[in-house]
Amino acid sequence: MRAIVLEDQNYTAALSIVRALGALRHTVAVAAPWPTPATLSRWCGEAIVAPWARDRARYRDFVLSLLAAGAYDIGFACTDTVVEAIFDLRTEFPPRPDFLLPPHESLAIALSKLSAPQLAAGLGVPAPRTMAPCSADELEVVAKEWGFPLVVKGETGSGGGHVRYAAHMDDLRRAYQETAASGHIGRPILQEFVPGEVYLTHVLYNHGELVGICSHLKERHFPVTGGVTARGRTVREPQLDEYAARIFSGLRWHGPAKADFVRDARDGVFKLMELDPRISASIDIPQAAGVDMVEMSCRMAAGERIEPRLSYAPGVRVRYVCRDALCVAARPSLVGSFLLDSLNPRIRSDFDWGDMRGNLGLMWRAKWAFESAWAKDQFTATRRGIGVPAHESALRGGLHRAVLMPMLVALRAAVLPYRAARLVRQRTRRRLRGTATRRVGAAK
Repeated sequence: MRAIVLEDQNYTAALSIVRALGALRHTVAVAAPWPTPATLSRWCGEAIVAPWARDRARYRDFVLSLLAAGAYDIGFACTDTVVEAIFDLRTEFPPRPDFLLPPHESLAIALSKLSAPQLAAGLGVPAPRTMAPCSADELEVVAKEWGFPLVVKGETGSGGGHVRYAAHMDDLRRAYQETAASGHIGRPILQEFVPGEVYLTHVLYNHGELVGICSHLKERHFPVTGGVTARGRTVREPQLDEYAARIFSGLRWHGPAKADFVRDARDGVFKLMELDPRISASIDIPQAAGVDMVEMSCRMAAGERIEPRLSYAPGVRVRYVCRDALCVAARPSLVGSFLLDSLNPRIRSDFDWGDMRGNLGLMWRAKWAFESAWAKDQFTATRRGIGVPAHESALRGGLHRAVLMPMLVALRAAVLPYRAARLVRQRTRRRLRGTATRRVGAAK
C-alpha cells in the first residue's frame, strides 16, 4: 500500500504514523513545508516540499496536483490546518487516496472548538461554558460572571501552544488580543477553566460504526498547563468511553479522531474540552495497548472488513522523551521522575533505536519548541496560579543555565555532521551535473 502523509507544523504525529506504516511495509511519502522528524525518518520513502496550508489557494493547487495521478492508496492529514485546507476539496479528489474523512457537516462541528462543547451539551455530555465574545468590551462582563482563571484559544487550530490562560483582567485582554492577531486559528473564544486531570480518548469509526477506542490519562503534558501528551497511561473509564462514543456516533463519524476531557477536581465529572478530527499526536499509546489505529485505517482504506477492537490493556505507559524533557524545563522538580522513567523498562518511549534520523528530528523539533516557548515566556507566564508551584522559579533558572543550555549546544554540535554531509552531497550533485553538461557541450 502507498500512503501520503500531509503535515504542516513540524508535527510529531506524522513521525508516529510514518513509523507505523513502515513497520507494516507500506511505501510512505511525506509532504511538508520544511524538513521535519517524519521526512528525516528512515521509513520515509519520499519527502515532498509543500506550501504552508495556511496559504489555502497554493495548498489547494498543490494537493490536487499531488493526488491527480492517483499514486497513493491512503492519506493522513496530521494537523487541523491541513484538515481545514482540504475540507472543501473532497468533491475534487480522485478515487484514491482515501483520507477517511467524515461527513462535511460533522467535520465542520469537530473543527470548531465552540461548536463541539455545544454539541456535547446537547447530547448530555458535560462540557465547560464556552463562548465567542463579539468584541473585547464583553471580556469584563464574562470575567465577572465566570470568574478567573479563564481559558482563551482560537476557534480552530491544533496544539497547546495556541491556548492561553488568564488569571486576571490584564492577562485576559492580552490573551484575547494575541489570539485575535494570530489570524490562522480563527476568532478568539473563552472557556471556563476546569481544574483536574486531563484524559484523551482515541476513536476509529467505519461509517458510523465504532471499531476502535482507547483512553489514556495525560500524566504529563507540555505546555504544563495543557498541551500534547508527554507521558500517558491507558485507563479503563467506562463513563469516559461512553461519552466519546456518544459524541462521535451522534456525528456519524468516519475515520480516526480524538476527544479531550478533564475530570473536574471539584465534582469528579468528566467534561469535554474539544474534539480533533484526525489522528492524535499520541497515537503510539493506543498502539502499545493493542489498538493499532494506523493498521486498522489502512485495512479500512483497502475495503477490508475489520473486527472492532473495543478492549485494550489498561496501565500501559508511554512517554515522549523530548516532550518530557520540555516538561522538566518548565517544572524542574520532575527531573528525578524523568531519570527514573528513563531507566524503567516497563515504560515505552518514542525513542526508536532503529530510526536514529527520526530521533534526531525529534530532538531538533524539541529544541525549536524550547526556544519558541522561551520566547513566548511560557515557562514563567504559565505559573500564574494555574496549577504550577511558584517556588520552582529559582530552581528552573539554575536548571536552564546548568543543564538545558549545554544540552542545546551539544545538540547543535550533533547536527553539524549531518548538515555537513548533506552539504557535501549537494555540492557533489552540482559538480556532477556541471561535468555532464560540459561533456554534452563538447560532444556537440
